[in-house]
Amino acid sequence: MTEDQAWAYAKARWIHGGGDRGADVVFQTRADAASLHAAMRALRPQGTVIDLAFYQGGADRLRLGEEFHHNGLNLRCAQINRVPRGLGFQWDRRRLANETVKLLLARGPEIRAQLITHVVPYDDAPKFIAKLVGERPEFLQIVFKVGD
Repeated sequence: MTEDQAWAYAKARWIHGGGDRGADVVFQTRADAASLHAAMRALRPQGTVIDLAFYQGGADRLRLGEEFHHNGLNLRCAQINRVPRGLGFQWDRRRLANETVKLLLARGPEIRAQLITHVVPYDDAPKFIAKLVGERPEFLQIVFKVGD
């Protein structure tokens, strides 16, 4: 579904009573201001967007209007090696790394199936990148595989 369909679905699907509709938490991964806005629209009042993206060029089109202020929304940046302030005594880098490895060992195939849309042999990388630039196919994440 499109992003507009996704946020509308969340509002229609999760009804908590009255005007309290939408998701409690939305993960946003696209590094696009319009996508972040759509994620906010999907939230219920006082919901949280966990933004996993990195906006290299900024987010000039981001609109922090109705959904953000009127609904008291939360926006959390989730970047690598960052632990929320106040939890550092429980979550040092070693524990974060160990828990990540445990998660990947236990659920790696499921995570891969949901996040990686293309696995391309390394030797095919130049051809695939030309296709990527020329045809702009849809993808979430591309991995170039080295060896067997």
